[in-house]
Amino acid sequence: MVSSLSDTRSQPTHDPALNTVGWQNIQAVATAFDGFTVRSDFMDEIVEYLRRETIFWPMLKKRAAEADVVREMRETAFPDSGFVSKIDLNPVENSTSVPASRDLSDPGQEVKALGGIIEFGHYARSLYTQQGKPYGDIVAERTDKLLISTARQLEQALFIGNAAQNPLQFNGITLQMQEGHTFEADLRGSTPDSIVRKIRSIVRLATSDILIKRKISVVWTSGLGLERIEIEVGNSLTYHNLIEITPGVQVPAVITQSGRIPIIPSPYIIDTPGSPNGLEADNPDIIDFYLLDMDLIEWRGVLPEGGTNSFDPQIFDVSIYGSGAPYLVEKRMGLIYGTLYCHNRGEGIYRLRVKVPRNTVSSI
Repeated sequence: MVSSLSDTRSQPTHDPALNTVGWQNIQAVATAFDGFTVRSDFMDEIVEYLRRETIFWPMLKKRAAEADVVREMRETAFPDSGFVSKIDLNPVENSTSVPASRDLSDPGQEVKALGGIIEFGHYARSLYTQQGKPYGDIVAERTDKLLISTARQLEQALFIGNAAQNPLQFNGITLQMQEGHTFEADLRGSTPDSIVRKIRSIVRLATSDILIKRKISVVWTSGLGLERIEIEVGNSLTYHNLIEITPGVQVPAVITQSGRIPIIPSPYIIDTPGSPNGLEADNPDIIDFYLLDMDLIEWRGVLPEGGTNSFDPQIFDVSIYGSGAPYLVEKRMGLIYGTLYCHNRGEGIYRLRVKVPRNTVSSI
């Protein structure tokens, strides 16, 4: 795997002396579009960065967004039916008002843009290259950091994105969850609740609804959340009950009525420390567990014009002349269009909030 990328457009022939340890030059295949140049050979490297920096993103189903605001019609009732006489076949007749049971009030989720730009002055870059790149390939190093930053921003927003706080951001699973889907457990006191038992109960509730077919397929939590389950269940969870979620990635699993469900820790699920003011009974530390039906959660994306046929973040290069003074500036941009969309108004999202003693979050 290539650990980073290098721009070699000014080097028609490869010069091994310009290589530095840890970096590898890649000759790019460029496609021009309206002043932009997409480096299509970056996509393999981008996929590697996404695999390394994200877990939620590769597990998402991805589809094209049909409009700028993604909406769906929701059925709130089904036509009546019943057993009938096999002689005269006189079935239950539904009135024409049945279509009115369709809920068309979905506010939807607006497609957003995520990206970043790194800029290189042409003269400074030319001089640096002429000096033999004494501090390594800065273009490759900054591209490396740009890809890491974009992947981390994307993964974080999938969990805690908040369009109310930042209108440029899309809403993550926390804000798309259906009301009434939050439950609590308390690990304090002489008779603490069982996290595993609570998770099993939520799975039972979620999957026993005959009208809304749900199947909880994954549990997300913080590293501390997984630690608390391991304390409760013991070493058998870590060493004997493992499940593979993506190629080469194994995580512990919990046995439920729906079978084995993986428990995946994510650094983007933030534990909540209790306020130091007031009694601990009113301000405990909180550990969150998210139980998701991944079939009801999708990424709705828009393919960047001039890019590749992928909803993953892409890299574009652009060269521009500054207005007034004719200096040449080159920019490299990471870009992705899309939004997270949870079907049925977030019916496939549940949350378990676990109360633990204060200072649990900050202790070892």
